[in-house]
Amino acid sequence: MPNGLQQTTAPTSEPLTLTQVKNHLRIDDTNSDDELTLLLAAARAHVETRTNRQLMRATYTMTFDRWPSGNEIALRMPPLESVTSVTYYDENEASQTFASSKYHVDTATEPGRVVLVDDESWP
Repeated sequence: MPNGLQQTTAPTSEPLTLTQVKNHLRIDDTNSDDELTLLLAAARAHVETRTNRQLMRATYTMTFDRWPSGNEIALRMPPLESVTSVTYYDENEASQTFASSKYHVDTATEPGRVVLVDDESWP
């Protein structure tokens, strides 16, 4: 059912600071700062890809071809912190926001989920 997952806001920090890396490598000058900064980001991205986990806070947009047949939507790239909104296109191709009172966000399980409340259904 998932059609796509796109990162819309990238992490603003890395798991380690440049200073931590330079101290570990015993580098005292600033000649390699730009390269080390790029390598930090590449290493984080590699670990995230290999583990299917988000190490640092980021924002994603997930798209689907259709609503799920069950009462929940599992959200990839745990851990889930929050869901901003659930939007869809109606029969007139107008963007609609699904009322947050009709679902709850489960951040305790992995992967996180959007779960319909009792007696509600997807549009």
